[in-house]
Amino acid sequence: MSNYQVAYAWDAKRSTVQTLALFEVPHEASRILTIGAKYDKTSKQYYVKQLEQSLDLSSLWENMISVIGEQPVFLSSYENAHSQLGAILEGAGLAFLPFEQIIDLSWIKHALSATKAPSRKSQKGLAHIELAEALSALPESTFALYTANARTSAERAWFTHIADSRILRTARFAQKMIHGLSFRNLEPIERVLDREEDGTRARAEVPLADLADMILTERLAALNAFSYESRPSQRTMLRAIAQGLEKDEHVVVEAGTGTGKSLAYLIPSLLFAAKEGQRVVISTHTLALQKQLIEKDVVNALQAVDQEISVTVMKGRNQYLCLRKAAHIVRETPSQRDDDLAFAMQIATWVTHTETGDREELFFTPLQSHLWRDVQSETESCIARSCPFFRHCYYYRARQKAASAAVVITNHALVLSDIRTDHRVLPGYDFLVLDEAHHLEELATQHFGAEVSEREIRRMYERLNASRGGIPDLLQNLRVRASSGHAESSPYLSVTTRLHDGIRRAFEAFRDVVGHAKNVFQPDMSEQRITRDWLSMPSYTPLILSVQALCDARSGLEASLCQYENLSPSEDLDEALHGRVQDVFGRASEWLNALEIISDVLLLQKGEDAFVSWVTATRHPSGFDLTFSLAPLSVRRLLYDHLFAVKRAVIATSATLRSGGTFQYFLNQTGLQFVEPPARVTTLVAASPFDYRENVLLCLPKDGPTVDDPSYLAYTARSIETIVDAAHGRTLVLFTSYQMMIECDRLVRANLEQKRLELLTQGRDGITRHALIEQFRASERAVLFGVQSFWEGIDIPGSALICMIIVKLPFAVPSHPVVQARSEHLRKQGLNPFVVYQTPQAVIRFTQGFGRLIRSTKDQGAVFVLDRRLDDKPYGAVFLNALPSPTIARGTLIDLIGQARKYFMVR
Repeated sequence: MSNYQVAYAWDAKRSTVQTLALFEVPHEASRILTIGAKYDKTSKQYYVKQLEQSLDLSSLWENMISVIGEQPVFLSSYENAHSQLGAILEGAGLAFLPFEQIIDLSWIKHALSATKAPSRKSQKGLAHIELAEALSALPESTFALYTANARTSAERAWFTHIADSRILRTARFAQKMIHGLSFRNLEPIERVLDREEDGTRARAEVPLADLADMILTERLAALNAFSYESRPSQRTMLRAIAQGLEKDEHVVVEAGTGTGKSLAYLIPSLLFAAKEGQRVVISTHTLALQKQLIEKDVVNALQAVDQEISVTVMKGRNQYLCLRKAAHIVRETPSQRDDDLAFAMQIATWVTHTETGDREELFFTPLQSHLWRDVQSETESCIARSCPFFRHCYYYRARQKAASAAVVITNHALVLSDIRTDHRVLPGYDFLVLDEAHHLEELATQHFGAEVSEREIRRMYERLNASRGGIPDLLQNLRVRASSGHAESSPYLSVTTRLHDGIRRAFEAFRDVVGHAKNVFQPDMSEQRITRDWLSMPSYTPLILSVQALCDARSGLEASLCQYENLSPSEDLDEALHGRVQDVFGRASEWLNALEIISDVLLLQKGEDAFVSWVTATRHPSGFDLTFSLAPLSVRRLLYDHLFAVKRAVIATSATLRSGGTFQYFLNQTGLQFVEPPARVTTLVAASPFDYRENVLLCLPKDGPTVDDPSYLAYTARSIETIVDAAHGRTLVLFTSYQMMIECDRLVRANLEQKRLELLTQGRDGITRHALIEQFRASERAVLFGVQSFWEGIDIPGSALICMIIVKLPFAVPSHPVVQARSEHLRKQGLNPFVVYQTPQAVIRFTQGFGRLIRSTKDQGAVFVLDRRLDDKPYGAVFLNALPSPTIARGTLIDLIGQARKYFMVR
């Protein structure tokens, strides 16, 4: 018996089906093309090669249907096929395939996406065989979920066939089952501790700096898998870091592009941890760098060091799956196919093979991303050793590994969370390496502040009151248990009922606050900073009264939470029910904290001298939403007190840390200036080994308007078109404004397409940043538009990127509440905020952007800066002096393009 697969190519622009094919697909054989037809635009018919004739759509479709008969039909996506091909058929008066005959591969492929999913390059007609192989390797209980959720008779028949063929198959990994959930059976976490080292280390007689230098220059160079180039600046950096670790000194290193800074801090860190028995924490800002360290640099460094040194990764708790919550959503998968079911199926499949439970292994659709909150590990809802999954918990496993590791790789957010929680997040450490350290002040501002949106508050409330997994569901279960004679449920029923009432009252008070706030803060006000003057305005009084009422409601809610905390733990309460009670009260505590942020912001409860408070109004089709934010006026003292004053050595490095030729701005903003004695802080510049003067032309057009001229947008669009045409694409265009980027996209897209140039724009069509960069890298004639995150973290060596356009100098928006408040604070001290704050910040961002062009010794290209302030304003020299000495050319845009052409030539 054969099945069939209908395949087609959809032309979105013309809403036509370009090709239409029917494949005969036996269960386990090569595909056979039964009918293949290509649409002819002139004759408006389909040409069928096998029949050597043209048929209209009606004849072609009837021919296909007659071949298929009542046999099952695979569709790669029923939803797409029905809306695209189905619409064409309906327009021709033809019926689509009967629903019961269809096997929709899309939901199955998505659920299996966390395992070895079928390759996108699979031959047409073969995807179902690869999926069947993946399904047959699942544990029986997990496979049963697929069968139970089949929605057509064809799907049920296919699953039955797979079940019959999997009798001798076994799951890829040993499995364990608890509460109906099958998951990969890893070593219980208690045993991980057995491998913790005893703390004794063999002390090397050679000084650490000398030993690290030898490993870098001799052992690393000898590795066959590693192409080592001697770089004096890398060796200088490595030796400075080794000495800093040994002498308990802080080291600040600006390491130019190509220095090899990762190995310059990894090798001495590994050696120091092994020699002294001291844990070293290495922190990055971006996931891309963390991935590079784990998958490449640490591997090479460990091979060169040639010692048994334990290295592990530690992420934030919310990144890890909670198995107890996963078991709950899998047990209660809804009957209809929706996002909840697709998510539950994906989780159930993923846990059969994952070792880490790290959400980064999963792919979520935009509609599913918010569902992760239902299964993430959380402090508030954790029942620790009372949990039936405790010995298999992914989060505690990661913590145990970190506790026994010599080197822990993490991120800045977790380091800052550790500081906020009095060092209860990471295992104890005294030595820290901060890569991408130029983000430290910005991230500390976010972490020591707080933010919550109106939409987020509503979503959290809906989650608490969900009919499945929320308070109503919990109350129903507790009532049933209490009425069945289980007296231990009564106190929980009482406190949960009180909580439910308190949440309803608090939500009504919240809605009242939002209503009054929207009378005060309008969408045209954008980000509105709140000062003491606001609190004395008559129009603000109703808002103050509503916030005070919210505070009263919060107090009642807090009393319910306290009552729950004081309940004596009941050993008789069902484990699963106990977990769900903890989930609900944990979410309620989180919601309580979110409501507190609103009152802190609107009533300036953190103090105007210490914190900046503001409200942001964001438009949407049905009105506008509010976001409530607060941030510390300064993080210098916080970082000094909780980081640099208590850690024995902190290594801070980045490609851009200086402004105006000195480290003073970075030292001031991060609190390193408070370190005593000052000699305990060493600063170092490890220059890039690249020849920028030979390989980079910096072009400064003199014939354009100023950035505040109304014609600047049109000039920018024309300039982009002209430059990228000369460069044949291969250009990164950096904007400082999302709105301006979208306007330029609108102005140039059609013209670029006519020139066969592909325009990729950040935020367009829902394409992720990573996917955009990969598309750009793979294309030979692409132009990439980006803002903010595209100014750094992009690494595209070679001919794919030979030109950059910087539209404006990246100054922070002066009206932003934090910039505004910090500028006022500096003026009160008699300082010029533009000179000591705004310009240094922009210079660091500018040099980060400039650094995207040259990523290897063979790279070359041109950078066009359209902003005339770089040459016309006195402060422009500060920006130019921060660059690594490129060749600078000035003139008309056309003349500069002529000079740049030789830099566009691929070597």
